[in-house]
Amino acid sequence: MKTNMIQLEELDRLFTYEPDTGNLIWRISTSSRAIAGSIAGSLKPSGYRVVCIEGVFYRCHRIAFAMHNRRWPEGEIDHLNRNRDDNRAVNLRDCNRTENSVNRGVHSNNRSGFKGVAFDRRRELWMASIKVSGKTIFLGRHKTPEAAHEAYQKARQHFRC
Repeated sequence: MKTNMIQLEELDRLFTYEPDTGNLIWRISTSSRAIAGSIAGSLKPSGYRVVCIEGVFYRCHRIAFAMHNRRWPEGEIDHLNRNRDDNRAVNLRDCNRTENSVNRGVHSNNRSGFKGVAFDRRRELWMASIKVSGKTIFLGRHKTPEAAHEAYQKARQHFRC
């Protein structure tokens, strides 16, 4: 997936961006599947919408950000609501890898239901931890997952992450 290879003027020629809906609309027909007036791109199994321009695939959220802000993003684009197909301007932010990873949801194998909380089987207590600048900080063991989550939330505010 290449990024930043196309000029903003070319994007303006090819698309209209609707910041309230997040849709990229083809201005001109470029193929039998890319018809003027239709929503650009196709949804991939990863959840991201991509569009092909002259044989190069671009993620639509990067194009949407570039068209709205009149510059290509410097880092990664974070979907604030974690919906990878929601490319509304209010839902996109330019950030670094650390900032983007903070906005991750709970893993599918998480049993506590809370981010940063895991069960310590040996001690039969709930453990809280947070990752800051690549380092894991232990926040203590608690009797309930809710108490461990509260410790995680306080640490998140303290470290501003």
